[in-house]
Amino acid sequence: MGALNLHVTRHALDDPSARRRTQQCARLFVAHASLALAGTDRVENLEKALVRRDVIGQAKGILMNRYDVDADEAFARLRRASQHTNTKLHDVAAWLVACRNP
Repeated sequence: MGALNLHVTRHALDDPSARRRTQQCARLFVAHASLALAGTDRVENLEKALVRRDVIGQAKGILMNRYDVDADEAFARLRRASQHTNTKLHDVAAWLVACRNP
């Protein structure tokens, strides 16, 4: 996911206690940076999931209205179309929503 390059003085390399302090600081920085990157990735994934869920909900609503079925049946129809066409469920739902609202 990333790389960390450290540039240290000759003193930090020669002095064992300075080298240990530098290594400890680097490990601490890497731990914090890893957590920050993982948190950012998680937020992005959650935002994408919410958008996908909304599109799937719209597609379910279209099917419910068009065919007078309940939410479970509408979702089952989306799932079957997804499996039959070997297409992700979200993509099937997005296609249906786009065709409904040109």
